[in-house]
Amino acid sequence: MRSRTLAALSVVTVIAVAAAGLSVSREMSVREPGGVGQKMLPGLMDMLNGAGSIVVQGLGSKVTMVRTDDGWTIAERGGYPARAPKVRELILGMARLERIEAKTRLEKRYSRLNVEGPEKEGAKSKNITIFDENGGVLSELIVGKRRFTLEGQKGVYVRIPGDAQAWLAKGALNPGVTPTEWLRREIADIAAKRIAAVSIRHPGGQTLRLSKEAPEEEHFKVEDLAKGAKLKNAAAADEIAAALASLELDDVAPSSEVEFNADGVIRADFTTFDGLRASVMLSLNDGADWARLTFASDLGASQSGASQSGNGEEAGELNARTGGWAYRIPVYKASLFKKRLADLIQVEK
Repeated sequence: MRSRTLAALSVVTVIAVAAAGLSVSREMSVREPGGVGQKMLPGLMDMLNGAGSIVVQGLGSKVTMVRTDDGWTIAERGGYPARAPKVRELILGMARLERIEAKTRLEKRYSRLNVEGPEKEGAKSKNITIFDENGGVLSELIVGKRRFTLEGQKGVYVRIPGDAQAWLAKGALNPGVTPTEWLRREIADIAAKRIAAVSIRHPGGQTLRLSKEAPEEEHFKVEDLAKGAKLKNAAAADEIAAALASLELDDVAPSSEVEFNADGVIRADFTTFDGLRASVMLSLNDGADWARLTFASDLGASQSGASQSGNGEEAGELNARTGGWAYRIPVYKASLFKKRLADLIQVEK
């Protein structure tokens, strides 16, 4: 009797274990679809040389990057150059994404990971589409929240449009969706120590003039000081000479789209000791600080005996970069172009 009972119990145990194993297997097949450890976008790396444009959209904005013979440009800014390293980082980041863990397949849970389609109202996801030179889609990806994996690696939630499965992928991907985030920011970089003279002419004719006779002079001399007038300090005018040093843009537009009315423009002229001349027109018409720049080489203008070689080439390169464009520049830089003589004078108590 006892042996029959034990046999029966053994059979029941085997069936229970088998049922449990089947249940776990089914659960794992749902939770862990194939592809863990594989590239999120297989084959993309081999197709990148054929990329013709990239569109990043989300959060109510969009940026379109177009590949040209001279590099990547921003369509929404009239074809102005994009930051090449940033574009390269984006496309390589997509190609290197690796599947770590399968997440939800339920649409109602996408918002938790920010992988809902960007067309959905209130969506916080970002959609990246890479097109070939003929406009065909090479790859497309919905990018959601970022997170670190248990091993401390950078990760991001992603989903391929048309595929219900969301994934946690290993890699760093945080694409900007506004054109200004992708613009090449550098305008000019002319060090203050190169500057020999500055002239700032305001609407109405009031002009501020600064100069040095040699680069070794510690401070700029302010010309046309009234009798008895004193500067706030010996270095009061020095910061103006740094206006063209590390000058970067906040935004850009074709110069034809920005009004530079003679009655509302400040003109600042800079001359270097080695003969480079820079002219900056600052528009005061719409409340924003928009600048237009032109450059020239004046080999007869050297005031220090410094080498003049290369100035013609430098002026040409700067004109090629800035010609035809108007730049919205940072407020602190614009304030240097707006300086008046009164700003430098000590006020008597």
